[in-house]
Formats: sequence, structure tokens, C-alpha cells
Amino acid sequence: MSQLGRFRRLLGLGRSEERRQSQRLDARKGLKVLIIDDSRTVVAALSHMLRQSGYAPIGAGDGEQGLELAASEKPDLVFLDIVLPGLNGFATLRRLRKDPRTSRIPVIMISGNPQATEKFYLERIGADDFMKKPFGRGEVFSRIEKLVRDGNLPARKVSAPMEPSGPDSTDPPREVRVSDDLEQKASDQTETDQAEVEQAQTDQADTEKAETEKAETEKAETERAETERAEIEKAETEKAETEKAETEKAETEKAETERAETEKAETEKAETEKAETEKAEAEKAETEKAETEKAETEKAETDQTETEKAETDQTETEKADPGLAGIDKAATETSPTVSDIKKLSSP
Repeated sequence: MSQLGRFRRLLGLGRSEERRQSQRLDARKGLKVLIIDDSRTVVAALSHMLRQSGYAPIGAGDGEQGLELAASEKPDLVFLDIVLPGLNGFATLRRLRKDPRTSRIPVIMISGNPQATEKFYLERIGADDFMKKPFGRGEVFSRIEKLVRDGNLPARKVSAPMEPSGPDSTDPPREVRVSDDLEQKASDQTETDQAEVEQAQTDQADTEKAETEKAETEKAETERAETERAEIEKAETEKAETEKAETEKAETEKAETERAETEKAETEKAETEKAETEKAEAEKAETEKAETEKAETEKAETDQTETEKAETDQTETEKADPGLAGIDKAATETSPTVSDIKKLSSP
């Protein structure tokens, strides 16, 4: 299909015979529909389709603006693009589902990525339907009709089916022409949307890779920090134990040294006291001996003096009375002399 054909299909400007002629089950007229897409072409085209069918479209260019409008306008339906600047479609959908004001609003996701895994992921996070770019009127209204039949949107009152143009009609089918400039814009926008999808996939892969590398780096840093901390604690514990052992050893050695010195001092004191006692006793004994010898000597000298005096007295007596000389001589011979006393006192 050419770019012009795709854009005509997107705007619902196909040939009249391609238009739906059977009765269609539409949602209530005036239904508010929020379109969140950064492509102005998509917002304009989808708004045109919806407005033609009696709906009230509201456009938002990014996820943040879409969330604000969803909370304030309370739309009945949301068309949400996956690839958005800033807050992407996945994150926007999650916030819509978490907010009690918007949690029950039906959401149809739009994406240029036809991968089944993405569709499955959208169903898991709460999207009601999925629509692939580029799309036409048929895809848009068939999804609205599905939501009506499932009871997620109120139904519009049934209207009479459109009558086909008769063979006698003189009016030829109205051909709506799209300018070359608009066709080029549609082509550029389609390529841009596809590039944005590819870029989003690349960014997502890069982000996941970066997050994985970051998690591994943080894990490695955490493990390294824990290892370093354990080593530091171990080193500090060993240091504390070594210091404690050294302190205890030093205290033990000091106690033993003090005890040895005390014992030595006590021994020296005892020996000194003993020596002094022995010396004193020896001096005392010598003194007593000397005093005894002195006393004995003095006594002997006294005795001798007395003997000599007696002899002197006897001599004088004999001189005076010669008859008494024999008697005194016999007495003198029987009396002990000083030399006899010294011999008896000697040890």
C-alpha cells in the first residue's frame, strides 16, 4: 500500500463502496475519548474519525499531560501510544491503573511494534486492547464496538442502517483528495513513528543493559566493601588480642620482677639483720669477756696488792717482833699467790 493509501486509510477517506454499510454498534454519543500520542498527525487523524462518529476527543502530547487530563476530564476511553517522550506508555498505563480515579477507564494501546511478546505484556499490565500502526477507521471502531459488547462502554441507541447508493444515482462517488504536502507529511510521520519505536526498543535494551551492569557493579562494590570491612574488623580484632596479650605478658613480667626484687630485698634484709645480730652478739661476747678478764685482773691485782701489803706488814712486824717471823712465814707459804690466782682463772 502506498503512503497516500495508508494516510487515506488512517483518516477514513477510502472509496464510498468500502465504507461500512451494515449497522454498527457504537458507544454512547458524546463519549469522551482521550488520545495520548506525541504524533500530532495521529492525534489529528484519530480525533477526526472520532468526531465524525459523535465522540468528543481530547488530545495529549505526552504521558504526564495525559495523566493530568485523565484525572481532570475523566474520559470514558483512552487511546495510549507506547513510545512517548519522558514517561512512556507502559509507565503511564501503570499509573492510570494505580489511580482510583482512572483505574477503571478502558485503555487501547497503540504501537508500531507488531511483536506478540509486546502485546502479551500489554495484556498483563492491564491494557484492554492493542492496535497496531498504521490503522484505519475499521480497526478503531471495531475495538470500540468490542468494548461496548463486553460491557466496558455504554452503547449508543440503535440507528437505521445506511442505505447503499442506487444504480440510478447521478452523483458520482465523492473522491477526497489529499495534497502532496499532506501525503509527504504522513509518509514522514510514519517513518518517524517507526524510527521512534526502534529507538525506544534500543533505548529499552540499553537501559536494561545499563541497569544490569549497574546492579552487578553495585553488587561487586558491596561485596568488596563487606570483604574490606571484614578484613578491617579481623585486623582490629587481632591487633586488640595482640595488644591484650602483650599487656598481660608485660604485667606478668612486671609482677614477677617486683616479686623477685621484693624477695631479694627481704633476703638481703634478713641476711643483714642476721649479720648485725651475729656481730652484736660477738661484740657483746667480747665485751663481756673483756669485762670478765678486766674484773679478774683487777681482782688479782687487788689480791696481789693485798698480799704485797700483807707481806710488807709482816716484814715490818718481823722487824719489830722477830718471834713472830716463823708463824707469819708458815702462813705465807700456805696462802695463794697472785700467779696462782691467774692460773686458776685462765680458761
